[in-house]
Amino acid sequence: MDRPCLAEALQSVLMQDYPRIELLVVSAAGDAHQALPQSTENVSVRLVGDMRPLRRSAAANLGLAETAGDYRMFLDDDDRILPKHVSKLVSALESHPAAPLAYSGVRCVDQGWEPVGREYRQPFSRLRLFAGNYIPIHAALFRSELVCSGQCRFDESLDLYEDWDFWLQVMQHGDFIYCDGISAEYRVGGCGQGFGVNFSAEAYELAHLIALRWLPAWRDQDRVDALTMLTENDGLRIQCESAMRQLEDADRQLHAADASMRSLAERLRECEVRNQELPQDIMRLEQELARRNAELMQIQGSTSWRLTAPLRRVGSLIKRRG
Repeated sequence: MDRPCLAEALQSVLMQDYPRIELLVVSAAGDAHQALPQSTENVSVRLVGDMRPLRRSAAANLGLAETAGDYRMFLDDDDRILPKHVSKLVSALESHPAAPLAYSGVRCVDQGWEPVGREYRQPFSRLRLFAGNYIPIHAALFRSELVCSGQCRFDESLDLYEDWDFWLQVMQHGDFIYCDGISAEYRVGGCGQGFGVNFSAEAYELAHLIALRWLPAWRDQDRVDALTMLTENDGLRIQCESAMRQLEDADRQLHAADASMRSLAERLRECEVRNQELPQDIMRLEQELARRNAELMQIQGSTSWRLTAPLRRVGSLIKRRG
């Protein structure tokens, strides 16, 4: 679409360590195109298209028709691939001659190429791909013979999920090879829509139609795997429900323990306040005791106390004899 970010996408291809790459830029915006970088020793650069606006699927088919290599891949003009991406995928396909496609992990980034915490790193699963696309378009490298023989082609009636439909076509020719590790970046926040980052509710109907379109392609083993997965998921659901009940019980116990702790903390604060007051109370009692002792000594030293001493002794004797 000749967006300003195209230069970064092209530069990521020029930085590949694989020595033989044909880079085709498909003009789809319908206007005069910005100048492209010069070809290098390892990468030939070419612009294709007659400056007419092209929908995504039509642009993809034009690119497929114009390329000549043994392997092919796509790259949107707002994404980029890391330097070892192509060589890693070529090596995977050369090591697995029966595999029609190899793909790698992709990291989601923002407009400044900063990671946003989401990655596409799912190992290959036929069932998962039947259910929805988890392979970004520039994550994959596939064999050109699938296109040259006319077996795989983009459905030009689709402007959404066209890559998912294409991968489902390719999958009919064999299982994919997943190469773990991140070697490409997918920039989120644009106007695209998909199952993961940019999924929207209005796209659900089209996704449902594509899933139904490919239902007849399910093998017997796919159906067995689906039933097995449902059974396993049901078992997991029961385990999750049991775990949730245990968590709820633990949460209630935690709340009760928390309330008890708050009560004990309040009592502790009261004791601490009382402990702070005790020295003052002791000091007051000691002062009162000293005052009383002084009064007692003053009384005992008085004349009246001495004169009444015999009477107190007589009274004491009477009490003992009584």
